[in-house]
Amino acid sequence: MQAKLNIILKLAKELGLSVAAESPFKAIEAMDETDRLRLSIEDLIDEFNVDEELCDDLTQKLNEIKKKGFEIKILESGRSVDSTIELKDLKSRGVGNLVTIPREILDQVKLLESQIRNEQENLRSQRKKSKETIVEENNLLPNLNFRVGVSLLLTLFAGVFVILGYIASTDERFYDKDFGYWSMLLGGLGLLITLNLLIIRIVQAIKFQINKRKAVEDLADKFISKLGAEYEALEGKIRSKIFSLESLAYSEGCKKQCLESKNEMNELRVNVVAHFK
Repeated sequence: MQAKLNIILKLAKELGLSVAAESPFKAIEAMDETDRLRLSIEDLIDEFNVDEELCDDLTQKLNEIKKKGFEIKILESGRSVDSTIELKDLKSRGVGNLVTIPREILDQVKLLESQIRNEQENLRSQRKKSKETIVEENNLLPNLNFRVGVSLLLTLFAGVFVILGYIASTDERFYDKDFGYWSMLLGGLGLLITLNLLIIRIVQAIKFQINKRKAVEDLADKFISKLGAEYEALEGKIRSKIFSLESLAYSEGCKKQCLESKNEMNELRVNVVAHFK
């Protein structure tokens, strides 16, 4: 019983409440802790009109006030959320149990988080595949044969102009000399360029075949790196949208609930006003 008295006075002190002048706890508070321990149950009942039922009732009500005070502190901190760190801290303190978030907001957040998980799973599955499989499935190998073929056709086309120009310059029955001159000049320049391009393509094809394994690994690494960068960019964009939705919803919810909790706090204080103010 004496321990319960100390608990009540300690709770009141923590809550910033003072003992009411007309309360029997005023005289008990004036005693030191040792004197309180010497009080018998009969003394408490006869001299101070304090019994165990009253102590239990006050302890419960003071604890409710203390709990409500914690809730109000959390709600006050959630009235304005300016960063993801603040939002995360707010959630860890249990604000989700104190406010009601609209169902449509929760559904939107779930959908966005599901999108992140799907993209994350896709990236994880790609990373598990062999590099050869990645290159093959995504058609990453350059079509060097096609490039060589195109370069060869361009070279032949330029060669035709050179031949036509030569014919025109030697036999005017078919074309005039001006045509022959310009055909040989432009065709010759084109032939040099396309022939150089053809040689480059052939060398590239040969080098690729010699270093095919390394080339495949490089292509796969670049592809995975690109996927990773795209995932990070998408995740950042989605996380930003989630924060925008949640921060607004929690801020509005905290403002509304804070007013209600303060009214509830006042009602709880009325229950102990006969003894503590």
